[in-house]
Amino acid sequence: MSKTIKVSDSVHYQLGLRGTKNDTYNDIIQRLLDEVNEEFTDEEAEEFNKRIEKFESGDYSDTTKIDIEEELKKI
Repeated sequence: MSKTIKVSDSVHYQLGLRGTKNDTYNDIIQRLLDEVNEEFTDEEAEEFNKRIEKFESGDYSDTTKIDIEEELKKI
């Protein structure tokens, strides 16, 4: 059984950017949901926790500064 969902033009466009020629929107959404539900390995969690600790202590050496207004114009 299929369902119809409403999305904004912006969301539709962004989903299209994440797909390939043969993907359906269902394929794209399923892949995104799989990514969200994926759990970190212990090693990944440890690395992320180290980076968080560095950031919280004021060490921003592993970060990149972006202009959010410019990034929003791209979508």
